[in-house]
Amino acid sequence: VCHSPRPSVLVLLSILPFSGREYLLCSTESSAHGHCIICGVVPSYFWSKITGEFIFYGKRQSLMKSLSLVVVATGAVLFAYEDAFENGSFSEVAGVAYAYLAVNTLATTAYNLYNKSPYRPELPPLSSVFYNNVLSFVPVASFSALWERTALISVFSSPSYDALLHLSLSGVVGFAISLCGFELQSRVSATSFTLATNVNKIISLALSLLFLKGKSLTQSAWIGLLLSVVGALIYSKLASSKRKQEKKE
Repeated sequence: VCHSPRPSVLVLLSILPFSGREYLLCSTESSAHGHCIICGVVPSYFWSKITGEFIFYGKRQSLMKSLSLVVVATGAVLFAYEDAFENGSFSEVAGVAYAYLAVNTLATTAYNLYNKSPYRPELPPLSSVFYNNVLSFVPVASFSALWERTALISVFSSPSYDALLHLSLSGVVGFAISLCGFELQSRVSATSFTLATNVNKIISLALSLLFLKGKSLTQSAWIGLLLSVVGALIYSKLASSKRKQEKKE
């Protein structure tokens, strides 16, 4: 997957490993919080990426590409709406989720725009994985010590076989995902990379609701899921066609 010469295929296939991780994460979250992640982050992330590429790099998206992203965002909102507003009002959990997502969206957008910057030193994907993890270790360790001190002490003071196995598997899967992510990011635009890493959230949450939580999706939710996937396919096809045309010229 990572070494495919066709960016459109890369974008679509890379959804699979990312979905595996999100599928496991969503199984431990409340459905309302999970839906708020989709409803908040997908539309705002796409549009902040489009405007960011235009403001900083002067890169314009075609009308059809922009419309395909509108389809994805519309599907995400439709899929999320019924559960996020299940009781007819905006829940406190949803408010906390949106506050977190506002910060997360800005930070992640800035990071991905930086990675596509012409001034960024060119690092191979493997070096980028280590560079990224070294930089993130200090703040992550600090936040964990402040807010999850009790949980950390209990894990490391009396480690069990299951805990060590889960930590090891998490490290291996995280390394593989990071490597594929940086390889993909080096081959496609920032918006295409965003598409690959966010559409999977809609798919994985639907799977977790169906198989792990035993919930049935409403007709509106299925329509939203279909719209998001179709929008992603349209964008991928447009990006692939543009690159083929550029090669011919």
